[in-house]
Amino acid sequence: TTGTATNRGVPEATVAWQLSNAVRTRLQALGAEVVMTRSANSRSLWGPCVDARGRFAGESGADLMVSLHADGSSARNHGFHVITPTKRSPWTTSTAKPSLGLATALRDALTGAGIPRSTYVGKGTALSVRSDLGTLNRSTVPVSMIEIGNMRNSADARRMTTAAGRAQYAAAIVAGIRNYLQRG
Repeated sequence: TTGTATNRGVPEATVAWQLSNAVRTRLQALGAEVVMTRSANSRSLWGPCVDARGRFAGESGADLMVSLHADGSSARNHGFHVITPTKRSPWTTSTAKPSLGLATALRDALTGAGIPRSTYVGKGTALSVRSDLGTLNRSTVPVSMIEIGNMRNSADARRMTTAAGRAQYAAAIVAGIRNYLQRG
């Protein structure tokens, strides 16, 4: 589905699609091979379901998976947070620890780029360790989900819906991936 939307009606799916393409372009320019779960921003292509999305990276031979999202919370809440799986046998036994490393690298890069940390998730750490998300539980490679901001907060919405804001996010996400892979 579209997920949430900004107060001006820009859907989460569109924000995630535009940001994913900006990240992909930067990674490909560095020589990376990037695979995505969608080939267009179309209602007929939204998805796949969380279980299939979680398995996608491993089945594609990827080294890691970063799932991009935007949150919908109270307008007073703002900032990004990164979600990582807890150790949950048998699903995340081998991925929880490296996923936390990926989440931390992404968090540090986003913070270093001047993007505010979440004021409502993670108690200032901008990290959320969860056991209940199929995308995280089904991944066989290190995985993190980024809620890049709160779509209901005007400053976050402005950042995520402008070319300059997407460039800021994309540069930080690529830096986090590179730092995680130690190619930085």
